[in-house]
Amino acid sequence: MYENGEGVPEDFVMAHVWYSLAAANGYKPANESMVLIKGKLSREQLDEAQKIQSGCLKSNYKDCNL
Repeated sequence: MYENGEGVPEDFVMAHVWYSLAAANGYKPANESMVLIKGKLSREQLDEAQKIQSGCLKSNYKDCNL
């Protein structure tokens, strides 16, 4: 949804976050999408995505926003 702006503003950082979480939970198709999105992010954006992903996991998916 974030990758294409479907129902939410287009946001490649958040797309990477959710693809990463899906891949970490065993959803194999997310791996390819995650790699494609990663190529669209700057180093700073990738760092931000990794911070959000980490916070999301630590909060048991309760804090998964920017």
